[in-house]
Amino acid sequence: MEWLYGQQVPIVTLEQVTTTPGSIAITFDDGLVNFVDHGLPVLERLRFPATLFVVSGACGGTSSWSRIGQHLPVLDWSELEAVPVDLVEIGSHTASHVDLRTLSPQEIDEELRSSRAAIEDRLGRAVASLAYPYGASNSLVREVAGRHYERACGTTLTYVDGPGDPFDLPRIDTFYLRRAFWFERVMRRAGRSYLGIRRRLRETAS
Repeated sequence: MEWLYGQQVPIVTLEQVTTTPGSIAITFDDGLVNFVDHGLPVLERLRFPATLFVVSGACGGTSSWSRIGQHLPVLDWSELEAVPVDLVEIGSHTASHVDLRTLSPQEIDEELRSSRAAIEDRLGRAVASLAYPYGASNSLVREVAGRHYERACGTTLTYVDGPGDPFDLPRIDTFYLRRAFWFERVMRRAGRSYLGIRRRLRETAS
């Protein structure tokens, strides 16, 4: 984050990223307590906007959906209320962090509708953005998402290129940028080539 600040890279909201060339939007999944402990202080100091995607049915619990066996504490509603409105957008990560592709159309609708309603009711904040659990979606999931949200994020490992599909926004997981060498090249040709290779490897593995 210090490097982005020093390079004067435009850090914008998720709503603005499709219309601001060369910009970055910062997102956090799951609504974990470590966001407040470690992420938020940096955002506040640098005045970087971000989106925090919340699993509404897990607030105050743990990340029981974790595939690595480590269940981390999730922010409760009172902690989410304290997240600054002017800096952090609260989005939905569904009600239960289920792979939406495995559900019926009615179940998908309920997951998305109920999550948005719960967040808006408990926090009094409009919810416009969704992140698909595991980055997983298909045409049906995206169609239903369009009934309840203005935009939705997957995890396709590439860059936002203009407006594209607002219900399948790609994101670059910083797991692939843990080395400063690659993080500092993510906006350059070398970084694009690196991410392209990683994307193809991931697609082959899946």
